[in-house]
Amino acid sequence: GAVYVTFLGFAFHGPSHWATEQAEFGAFMSHFPFAAGLLYAAAHGPGSVLALKQGWPGRA
Repeated sequence: GAVYVTFLGFAFHGPSHWATEQAEFGAFMSHFPFAAGLLYAAAHGPGSVLALKQGWPGRA
């Protein structure tokens, strides 16, 4: 699914559109790192620092 969404992003908002409309380039460059971060987070999870600890508070 994520590869397909990335393909669609490049197909409909990629380099061929950037030459005619600079706003298209700006929108792509501002949204692409966000999408990459979401993909990274989905693949790797929150890690040990951000993960919620299960159990009762105050108990080991």
